Amino acid sequence: IVDESIERDVEEVVEEALEENVEGEEATDADEVSFSFQDFDQEVFAQKLGTQNIALFFHSESCGKCRKKEETLTTTPESFPSNSTVFKVNFNDSSSQALRKEYGVTIHDTFVTLDTTKNATVNPGMSIEDLKTALGKA
Repeated sequence: IVDESIERDVEEVVEEALEENVEGEEATDADEVSFSFQDFDQEVFAQKLGTQNIALFFHSESCGKCRKKEETLTTTPESFPSNSTVFKVNFNDSSSQALRKEYGVTIHDTFVTLDTTKNATVNPGMSIEDLKTALGKA
C-alpha cells in the first residue's frame, strides 16, 4: 500500500512538472518577434536585413507629419505587424547622407520599405496604414 501511494505521488509530481514545462514552452516557444521602432543603427540594420520586413523612416524634427507618425509608431507598437522593424533616420543629419543617396530619398517624411528579399521601395509621404500593410507582407 505504501509503495502504490509513493508511486502515485511520483506520477502526479511528474505529470504536474510536465504540464508546467509544456505551459512554459508555449510562452517561450513562439518564434514570432515583436515589432520594433528604434533609432537607426547600422549593425542592427545589417543583422535584421533579409530576416524580416524593415522600413527606414526618414524624418525631420521640424516636420509635423513626421512627429505625428513617430508618435503613432511609439505609442501603438502592438498595431504593427510582428517580426518587423522601423528604423528612424534623421533626414537632416549628415550621417544619413549615404542612406539617402543609396535609396534615392530626396525629402523627409519618406519610408523606404525593405522586404525579406531586400527589395526596396521608396515611399514619400506614406501613410501609417500603408506602412502597416507593407510591413505585413511576407
